Amino acid sequence: MDIYHITPKLYAEYIDKSCCEIYFLGYPNISIEEKFKQIREFDTIYDWTNEKDDFIVKKHIRDYIEISKWFKGECRKYDLPFIDVSENREQVLKELAKIICSG
Repeated sequence: MDIYHITPKLYAEYIDKSCCEIYFLGYPNISIEEKFKQIREFDTIYDWTNEKDDFIVKKHIRDYIEISKWFKGECRKYDLPFIDVSENREQVLKELAKIICSG
């Protein structure tokens, strides 16, 4: 689910936790330049970033970093898991998959 569909507050107030787990992911601790480098390194013809110029992509990255910081704080407020994928993204996601699959 995308961040624009549900927030920590909405989950905490309206979702039955006994039947639905949620994990919020973000990258609050990465620089715009580092994230931009990662995006360009892995761009494919199917990615929306592929056809956008650098300025537009960097603007989105800056916004997503700020949103990630906000989500991290909201998750703390509502005692929900926030997974920081600022560094070692693939490894962090593999570990999260193990947790989900073992639960």
